[in-house]
Amino acid sequence: MAKLSRERLLKVGFSGPSGAGKTTSCEYFGRHTGFTALEGDEIMFKGLSVYPERTIKIFGRALEPGENEREFAYGNYLPLTYEKEYNLFELMRDYVEEQLRWAFHNPTTDFRSHDVLHEAVLFQPEGLPEGIAAEMCGFHRAKDLKRDTDFTVIVDSNPGQRKKMLAQRPNMQGFIKAGMFDEIIAIRETVQGDLLKGARPHLRIKNNYDEESLIRGQQQIIAKMKEKGFEVQNLI
Repeated sequence: MAKLSRERLLKVGFSGPSGAGKTTSCEYFGRHTGFTALEGDEIMFKGLSVYPERTIKIFGRALEPGENEREFAYGNYLPLTYEKEYNLFELMRDYVEEQLRWAFHNPTTDFRSHDVLHEAVLFQPEGLPEGIAAEMCGFHRAKDLKRDTDFTVIVDSNPGQRKKMLAQRPNMQGFIKAGMFDEIIAIRETVQGDLLKGARPHLRIKNNYDEESLIRGQQQIIAKMKEKGFEVQNLI
C-alpha cells in the first residue's frame, strides 16, 4: 500500500465537459475524504488580471481597475467564437498549472487565506488534510501538472441533461435572453471536446445530477484508487 506523509499527500484531479459536474464531484470527494478541494475555473479567471496582454488577445481589452474577473469574462463573452473559447483555456493554462502545482507542493497551506487561491476553495477540512483534489479542465494537457497528479477522474453526463443544468446558471441568463444560448453551448461543447481529446484518466464516472450518482461516483473513485495502491478513507 502506498505510504503518504504530510509532505507527500495524495493529489487527485477532476476534469470533464462544462456543466458535467466536475466541480460538484470534486467538492463532494473532498468533504467525504478529508481532502482539500480547489476549483480551477476561479484560478483561471484570476489569470485575466495577471496577464492583461493575453486578456486583450481573448476579449479585445484588458480589465479596468476593480473589475471582477468572472463578471468581466461573461460580460465580454459575446460574440463567442471557437477561437475565443479555446484561447481562454489555452492562454490561461500555464497560470492555472502554476497555481495548482504550488498548491500541490504546499498542501497543508490555509488556502482560504491565500491571496490567489482563497476564492478557489471548495472545501478545506479543519486541521491537516488527507490530500488535495482539484477541479481542472484539460489538466492532461498541462504536462508538468499531470506528473504531479496521482489519480485523475473524468466526470461526464448526458449532453441534454448538461444543457438543461447550464441553462439554470445565473451567468447564462443574459445569453438566453439574447437568443444565443444554443450557439454558446454548441461552441463550448466543441472546444471542450477538443480539449479532452487524448485524455487518459484512471477513471471515468457518470453524473446524473442526483445524490445517488454522487455517492456511486465516490465509491467508484475510492475503489479504483485502492486498486492503484492508494488507501483513502470514505467518511460517508
